[in-house]
Amino acid sequence: MSTLLERINRNHIFPPPRIEEVLNFFKPKYMRDRKCNAYKIFRYSVGKECKRIGESNVTLIGRATNHLWKNSTIQEKSGYINLGQIFQSFQQFQTSNTTPNTNRHRFMILWPWEGNPEIIELRRRIMRLKLKILKLKPRVEEHEVKFTNLEQRDKEKTNPVAKLDDDIKEIKKAYSEKES
Repeated sequence: MSTLLERINRNHIFPPPRIEEVLNFFKPKYMRDRKCNAYKIFRYSVGKECKRIGESNVTLIGRATNHLWKNSTIQEKSGYINLGQIFQSFQQFQTSNTTPNTNRHRFMILWPWEGNPEIIELRRRIMRLKLKILKLKPRVEEHEVKFTNLEQRDKEKTNPVAKLDDDIKEIKKAYSEKES
């Protein structure tokens, strides 16, 4: 497994894939039966990378996925978590439909080309906005970290500057006393 981990290019796994690619991979049948979460999308990305490098052993891919997920930073995971939330909100656009033969509820996905055109356009706008939020969230977190670091540096610099100001005042005071 260690050789597989060495061959995996993390740049192909982070950042996560685009929402369109995820929607195309997790077909409507899959969306109907199970929840899709951040880890499953991550597993898809690792599997795609393993396929690219020629690894097909499912057990090794699963172990590599677990290892990479556990050792990923919160910032790396947040992209997948946000993507999972967007995907789940897309799933919520489904409507419940009872089939005449059974009492079991089945779900039909309202794809963008089905239904009322005004609702479709609103859903597209919502998805675009959620994608923009997903793209901007890591930037905001990055800027918050940079701002915190700058504040810390500023505090560290103000103490020596204040000491220098005090020293200058004392020198001026001592010099003025010598002159008089």
